[in-house]
Amino acid sequence: MELPVEVGEVKSIFSMAKSTVEVIRNLLSLFKGSENYSDDENDERGDREDCIREAILILHKETQAKKISHVEKFVENTLLNPECELNPSTIFALLKDIEQMTWRQFCLLEGFRRKDSNKIEISRYSNSDINGISIETEIKKLIDLNYLHGGSTEIHSYMSTSFENIYISTPGQEISSLLDLQSVEITEIGKAFGKGRIKETVTY
Repeated sequence: MELPVEVGEVKSIFSMAKSTVEVIRNLLSLFKGSENYSDDENDERGDREDCIREAILILHKETQAKKISHVEKFVENTLLNPECELNPSTIFALLKDIEQMTWRQFCLLEGFRRKDSNKIEISRYSNSDINGISIETEIKKLIDLNYLHGGSTEIHSYMSTSFENIYISTPGQEISSLLDLQSVEITEIGKAFGKGRIKETVTY
């Protein structure tokens, strides 16, 4: 996918902007001000512009401050990366998923990625309190979105005992990379799963 925007340019936009609204204004100006931009371009150009608008609307509406930097990274890795091979329809669908995901779901997704990479261990799970029920709901949503999978077992069956049967899917790996979730601090992942449930694994 080709776009008339350099990655370095968008980084400077994010660093110089004093507010999300300013990011939105500068991003649109950069896109529309490009010498390669034309209102008469084909439908794909229009699709890309729609994707950019969708991305900046998410930035504008986002109330969970910790999510914003990762949405910005997604924009940088997709819409503003000339080497990105994702088509606009795919990017738009991913943006819709990202919009409905919470910061804790970002952390849960990255937690399962690290578990599958043997970087952390996640201890046994109990859903006896409201926090546990909330985690169950958020994980089930990630399964419904196909970013996690847990085999054919009902969610209550395997979540009531452990996280061993829950794995990150290929789409989950890809969106995690596009969102730069590998930069999430281990303490944030620990908060997402609950006190005392995360243990870092040292590999020699």
